[in-house]
Amino acid sequence: MGERASTVPRGDVLRERSVNFSSRFGFLLLLAACLTTSESSAQQLAIGTRAGFNIAAADAKGSLFDSDVGMRAGFHGGLLVSVDVTSHVALRTEILFTRKGFGKGDGEVALKVDYVEFPVLVVIRLPGTVSPHLNLGAYLGLEASCTASTAIVDDTACSELSTGPATRGADSGFVVGGGVSFDVGFASLLLDAYYNVGVTDISEITADVESIKTRTLYLSAGLARTLGPGN
Repeated sequence: MGERASTVPRGDVLRERSVNFSSRFGFLLLLAACLTTSESSAQQLAIGTRAGFNIAAADAKGSLFDSDVGMRAGFHGGLLVSVDVTSHVALRTEILFTRKGFGKGDGEVALKVDYVEFPVLVVIRLPGTVSPHLNLGAYLGLEASCTASTAIVDDTACSELSTGPATRGADSGFVVGGGVSFDVGFASLLLDAYYNVGVTDISEITADVESIKTRTLYLSAGLARTLGPGN
């Protein structure tokens, strides 16, 4: 851990992370555009909203974590836009406010970090009045706020910590989940469960924190309305 702090300039690491964020998300957006334009005749646009509860934890490594971290209960909510590619496939993008981090568990360290998150999802479904579906995709999260607790301080802004789980300002990873939608006449009722697997190390480089990667379960409900003539 000492070598990591001394041999990798912080500016170079942040630039590398920024390039990784852009390349991952850019590829996903390019794929979405290609799929969308390939079957334009099948497109239908829907807009909606979803919200629900989070159960957040993290894969945290370093001497600061002398035991497994705990879970943080939170919530999420935001807007969604969905475009049908075929009768069985849709592309969906969202903008969400979400709460992540982890609790103290058996240790003395907790992290509360909130993000504005941008998932891009491929939705694979069985058409019908009751329609089960599978969601696969990726997300980019931009940090909105961050506080941490240690054995020394409690609920202190991450930027003010001299030691502890300070963060870089962004998160990214993959999304897998599923659910079911119900045609309720004026809109579709959405019930979903998602699992976000963070692949970005969100922690600053310090001697006592090796890495922190988010792990978050989402349980949500929403409404989506198809736009266009006859809807």
